[in-house]
Amino acid sequence: MALPGQTYTTLIADTQGYLERGGVKDADVFAQIPRFVMMSQLRLAKEAKTLISRVVLTSAMVAGQPIIAKPARWRNTESFNFGTGLTLTTRTPLFLRDYSFCRWYWPDPAVLGQPEFYADYNYENWLLVPTPDTAYPFEVICQEEIEPITDTVQSNFYTQYAYDLLLHATLLEAWLYLKDWTKVQSEQGYYDRLLQGITYEQTERKTDKSQGNNS
Repeated sequence: MALPGQTYTTLIADTQGYLERGGVKDADVFAQIPRFVMMSQLRLAKEAKTLISRVVLTSAMVAGQPIIAKPARWRNTESFNFGTGLTLTTRTPLFLRDYSFCRWYWPDPAVLGQPEFYADYNYENWLLVPTPDTAYPFEVICQEEIEPITDTVQSNFYTQYAYDLLLHATLLEAWLYLKDWTKVQSEQGYYDRLLQGITYEQTERKTDKSQGNNS
């Protein structure tokens, strides 16, 4: 269930409240809270791998250009197809291969042809081989990290559907910063239980979709 009203601003305030700190001597701790929020989202991106966004990227290749940029928060590619035929409307899959194979298969990128394979060139780009000989339209279905919240992006999936998990991830980062190991141990327990719960919930949701409705 979405939780309207939970935002970056309320997360900052709630973190201050849970830390139970105040006064001039703790101003430096409060100043670090935006960093704790940022670190908590990096943690969730690595550990809560079921909490991702599925996006469809559509564009056109550039003739003579074998490199295509991935979305900014790309995590994984599910499928890659492009238009072929006289009208470039026949959907044809590109097959994933590793980088070494692609370079072996098409060693001279200056030679153009109809692409057959793609590889992860690096974390920001894909490599196509052969190098496209025309502007083929393409469609990529991929997974990307959830857009992080900031003072200018007040809400995202975490604030709407997993606010308690985000809050305790932020508090865990705070207690690590403060080197309060008793609080770290306690907060780690809260975080682990919440993470396990939402991971199970998301896994069950995906299983329901894959099974379909047989009633």
